[in-house]
Amino acid sequence: MQYLTQLAKKYEKSLAFLLLISGFLGAIAGAVTATWQVPIETAQVLLGLVSYDRGALPYAYHVTAFSMMNHIGCLFLAITHSEAASSILLSSLMGIVVMQTVAMAIFLIFRNAYLAPLLTVALAAAHFIGSGIAYPIIFLGTEHTYGRAGFFFILYAALFLAFSKFKTGFFLSSLALWIHPAWGLWFNMCLAIVLIVQHRRYNALLTPGNILYYCLGVGLSVTAFLWQKLHYPVNLAIAPGDASEAKEIFLNYIRYWDYHRQKFADPRILVTGFACAWLTFSFSALLMLRQRNASIGEKLFYSFVMLSTILASLFVFLPSWFDPKFFPEFLVILMPGRFINIPIFLCTPIFLGSAMLWISSSNQLFSETSRLQVALVAVALLLSFTIFVELYDFRHAILFSCLGAGLFWGIRKTRAPRYLSFSLINPLAFSVCLALTLASPLYLSIKFPSIEQRFQKIALPRNIDGSILTTMDNWLLQVKTRVSTITPHIDGYVYLGGNSLIRLNQLAIDIFGISLTTPPPSNMALHQSAFATADFKDLW
Repeated sequence: MQYLTQLAKKYEKSLAFLLLISGFLGAIAGAVTATWQVPIETAQVLLGLVSYDRGALPYAYHVTAFSMMNHIGCLFLAITHSEAASSILLSSLMGIVVMQTVAMAIFLIFRNAYLAPLLTVALAAAHFIGSGIAYPIIFLGTEHTYGRAGFFFILYAALFLAFSKFKTGFFLSSLALWIHPAWGLWFNMCLAIVLIVQHRRYNALLTPGNILYYCLGVGLSVTAFLWQKLHYPVNLAIAPGDASEAKEIFLNYIRYWDYHRQKFADPRILVTGFACAWLTFSFSALLMLRQRNASIGEKLFYSFVMLSTILASLFVFLPSWFDPKFFPEFLVILMPGRFINIPIFLCTPIFLGSAMLWISSSNQLFSETSRLQVALVAVALLLSFTIFVELYDFRHAILFSCLGAGLFWGIRKTRAPRYLSFSLINPLAFSVCLALTLASPLYLSIKFPSIEQRFQKIALPRNIDGSILTTMDNWLLQVKTRVSTITPHIDGYVYLGGNSLIRLNQLAIDIFGISLTTPPPSNMALHQSAFATADFKDLW
């Protein structure tokens, strides 16, 4: 027991140990929950495994969609020659990033490299990470890779900065532009504003080495973009029409069809989302101002979170609550309402880490601000009530009520109770981490038959000339068959812009009997980012 205690104490504050354990568990979790991945379809086109007419809209979408996920998918597909194996590998890679991000967020507050991965596993098992407002927060087990990769990767980069791994953090920050241009642009914009506005505080970070690593990431991102642009030119034939018609098609799509930019007015979703976001803001401000030993990296992280919360809170209502014609097209395409997800997601790990710290430590973090502590407890309990109103997600109410009660206990007591002595908990938590790590491959082998069932391919004749027309019920048919497809999922095509929108509208009329130029009839399903089968099955 003494040896185990000494061993546990050795790695208790180790970021490397945390990343190793959480990364391994994330790889297993990603593989166990794997499903077909959207980027593998684009990888099929980029590698020439699936052929489209060079003037087709689906081809233009695949070769202009810029993301490192597509390029990693190409690498996996070239090595394995299997779409199923590539999807599993991509899911496993995402699992690593996701689990390490959550573990680092908890570890940032509660510096225990054993309990942080265990808490991360608990959150993953409960699928408990927040729900978002206009854009869902998805953890594991989904085919939607792009937004998830961009969201978690910018937090991944920000947390490396928080742990004073500045070269790595700045390199990953600029590399985020390659992972997901919209998320990367938002993160780098907020980071730049913080560094400029508070240049006296963070001027020491602008060393030649940090700038070099940042420029290296930018260089790689720009090089990849130019290579794809030059290697896969798009030559769409211009349809009859003019810019005003294309503009009207775009605006009507946003008004009537787009899901993520509709007016989200449900008070439960808004209250819960903003409560989580501003609780994160409050904790970030308090942690930055009251932690006397907070590093410059931690302060940079909290500054980013606070600024992002302020800006994103404004953008939740723009343009979703107003007509899109009043805003620049690039702002509408950027989908700024999604950025509120950063503080919403961080609410759980920051609150969880803070509560564990206060409960377990006799050194109260905010000993000089007892009134603020009571206010925080009140906010926590109020938050639990507002989330309890959302009957579909009672887990939030339970967790925040427990944490609020634990925080209240930490305020009243000057010392942690004996059963929370970390000389007893650390060896146990260390043992559980190792046991989970060793048992994970066995768990994967047990689950493998159910994983295989998710990747059943569809046998089609090999001499098909042209593309298969399908419905949203089987929108990933291409990845399963290696045959080009046309689906009613029109979201990606809209962003091609210009006169290609006129071609898209004509395609929608010819195939689905639906025009994007006029408001849809009242009986048609709206705000789905796709045409529901019920809307065109009579025509078919």
